Amino acid sequence: FLVIANHQSEIDFVNIVAAIPTQTHFVVGYSAYKTSSMCKIMNKIGCIPRMNIDFSDEEINNMKNVLNNDMPIGMYPIGIITENGMSTNPTINMPSVIKSLSTDVYIAKSNGSYLTSPKWSNKRRKGRINLEIYKVLSKDQVDSFSLEQIYDVISMNLRYDEYNYISDTKIKFRNGNNVEGLHYVLHQCPDCNEEYAIKSNKDTSEFICSNLSKINCFKACTTSFAKPLPCPLW
Repeated sequence: FLVIANHQSEIDFVNIVAAIPTQTHFVVGYSAYKTSSMCKIMNKIGCIPRMNIDFSDEEINNMKNVLNNDMPIGMYPIGIITENGMSTNPTINMPSVIKSLSTDVYIAKSNGSYLTSPKWSNKRRKGRINLEIYKVLSKDQVDSFSLEQIYDVISMNLRYDEYNYISDTKIKFRNGNNVEGLHYVLHQCPDCNEEYAIKSNKDTSEFICSNLSKINCFKACTTSFAKPLPCPLW
């Protein structure tokens, strides 16, 4: 079977490996495969590197060989980690790859890993990660569905919004300075429009503009239950 996962942070890979009892062979980009600090682990668990966005016949055949040996394939069709904790669309070639593999398809959907280890921070936060793994397409459905139908199923099930997630679940994520590093992404003040004027305040978890007083709408944006409108859209 094929496991397709959403990608929120660098720790997603470890969580899925721990959750699936059978050794899963993940398809990873060649550049990440060679430069990642987890390269040795990737080799040990049999990751399959791919060179480009489009899969070659050799790469497809390598995946089929894994499936023929009754071992699952893992894949991140959205190969980027976003800064705003909201999903983007999968690559348009994903349905063709799924068709070629002709196997059952499962979704591994994480929530909470973005806020546990956000892209814009070097420090992790204490919180909770939920990982759901469920079947979305049978082999027969993969063979009979159109490419558009497969794409719609995958896209719908990979969607996530981390700020809606904490609003619904009331889970808090803390590390003593939840906004540290976020000002490197949200660097332009929404009030005075000055570039690189925003700094974070460790003691109050607030953002400060060097030209103005503190920006109240960003109070504890990564721990509050309410979704802060400017954070995903600023």
